[in-house]
Amino acid sequence: MVRKFVSDISVLNGIAPQMPLKRIFTFWIARSGTSFSNVPTILGKAHKSALARTDILLQNWNLGRPVALDISVVSPLNPSTLAEAGATFGAVLEATESRKHQANDEKCSALGWVSTPLAVDSYGAWGKEASLFLAQVAARLAIHKSLPKSQASFDLFSNLSICLIRANARAILRRV
Repeated sequence: MVRKFVSDISVLNGIAPQMPLKRIFTFWIARSGTSFSNVPTILGKAHKSALARTDILLQNWNLGRPVALDISVVSPLNPSTLAEAGATFGAVLEATESRKHQANDEKCSALGWVSTPLAVDSYGAWGKEASLFLAQVAARLAIHKSLPKSQASFDLFSNLSICLIRANARAILRRV
């Protein structure tokens, strides 16, 4: 059973370089047996402006409540956050999560959703909320696919890491 799943992962690795981070998240969420929707599909044009930024909506995730995911990739080398990043590990991720909560919490609450920012820095460090969420995805994936949780976590984070590494390489090549 594990062998079949790993072969599915090798197929995904062949297409991962072209996939944006959002598509990789939706792939893994779907693999875990969880239903999700793109927010514009659910809200329609009239309500789309109700949210500052939400990328994926998970139905019945958190005690039956929908969760609105906001994916953000930040660089600790940004001149505006460089001093903060140098002083404390994860400070830029915490600031990003806080900023996303300020922008989205009230709007999501009005719609009955839980706002969850998924912040990752360009070197692969994940924010606290993103780490907790990805652990939940891995746990659900492990149950759904009858895998050890460690294998599901490894496969999930490996694929996300490859996506970030390739995005960094593309960014460097664009500068040359």
